[in-house]
Amino acid sequence: MVSIRSPKFSVEEGVFYVLTFWAKTEELPKSIFLSIGADGKKISREQKLAIQTGWEEYRFYFSVDRTAIAHLTVGNLGQQGLSLQLAAPRLERE
Repeated sequence: MVSIRSPKFSVEEGVFYVLTFWAKTEELPKSIFLSIGADGKKISREQKLAIQTGWEEYRFYFSVDRTAIAHLTVGNLGQQGLSLQLAAPRLERE
């Protein structure tokens, strides 16, 4: 299975966040899984999003179980990968 990771960013335990971004696929609509990870482990719950073939805005709401320098992991991209485009990511505290 193919997955991708974002550049790293800081998160704090007990804080609620929203990651807003635009995305689309080139092929058929595709479900992906998003989670926050640090030191090789997931530190947030996983969320499933159905990405469509046209540009749409998506939101991933999460909190983490510890303060860390973390990254976003996008999974379920298939064996050969998926043409997935992401744009204008914005991380904010809720």
